[in-house]
Amino acid sequence: MVISEQNDSAADTFTLFAKPNRSLTSAGRSLWLALMATTTLLVAVAAFAMGAWLILPFAGLEIALVCYAFRVIAQHDDDYEMLTVGETNFKWEQRCAGGNTVLEGNKHWATFEAVNVVGRLQLQLRYAGRTVIVGKHFATEEQKQLTKQLQALFSRI
Repeated sequence: MVISEQNDSAADTFTLFAKPNRSLTSAGRSLWLALMATTTLLVAVAAFAMGAWLILPFAGLEIALVCYAFRVIAQHDDDYEMLTVGETNFKWEQRCAGGNTVLEGNKHWATFEAVNVVGRLQLQLRYAGRTVIVGKHFATEEQKQLTKQLQALFSRI
């Protein structure tokens, strides 16, 4: 997770930008998939030549499932989460698998709380009857630090 925080004291603005870290680019995923498919098919064809014909369809299924997994990962390449808290307003924006979600309004009417859900910390921002989860991809320690910062920001009047 790549996290970028900006705290501009002159404008009294807090900005949090978080984006998942991707170690493989699209071209890297394609190359890795080609290498895996080639290796798998070579082993399956060798087994087929020795009489183990049932291995070949399962090798094809394995390659198809890895292709599907890489496709799902590629859909989330542009995901991000951004929270900007100003003197009186806030704006939370999230992009997940191509869909955007935005929540903005007056920070004095918003509530922010940390809730323990099934043994995991969940940071919830509530405003105008809507609840959004902030920092859902963060590690527990990062969530605890973020909770302290945001509770301080949303409790100021």
